[in-house]
Amino acid sequence: MNSRRIRSERLLLRPFQHDDVADLFRVFSNPDAMRYWGNVHASPADTARFIAMTLGAPETQCCDFIIELDGAAVGKVGMWKAPEIGFILHPDHHRKGYMREALKTVIPHLFQTYDLARLTADVDPDNRASLALLARLGFRRTGWAANTDQIGGRMCHSVYLALERADW
Repeated sequence: MNSRRIRSERLLLRPFQHDDVADLFRVFSNPDAMRYWGNVHASPADTARFIAMTLGAPETQCCDFIIELDGAAVGKVGMWKAPEIGFILHPDHHRKGYMREALKTVIPHLFQTYDLARLTADVDPDNRASLALLARLGFRRTGWAANTDQIGGRMCHSVYLALERADW
């Protein structure tokens, strides 16, 4: 698992730790945070399993970071399965520029660390904030698909995006 710690202006991006369960459970148990991301975690055990899965992922495919703000884990950003990036942030921290800051820090790290021609993203078309953020960072739409995932009992669609290494 990734062992680097990266500082941005306001954030520490660091590897997952088993003791992140309580902080991340606050994120993953929040229906607003999980609306486009996945099924809400019902218990800290769900979050502990997610952390263990992340820590056990092969380094050749995974480079995920905890987003730490003022000593607390408030989200995650990175690459779970190369070359796809993903991110989530507790809603208390939305609209403050934290995710843009985290992505602007992680994207160059991913391009420098991995031999990737591009980074990709899969975003629910209703998630306008994430689509706008990725567009501002240079991601371009590459496709669309219906009924790609079920979250909270509803079928979701996908907008596929990519950021070419040459465009970064």
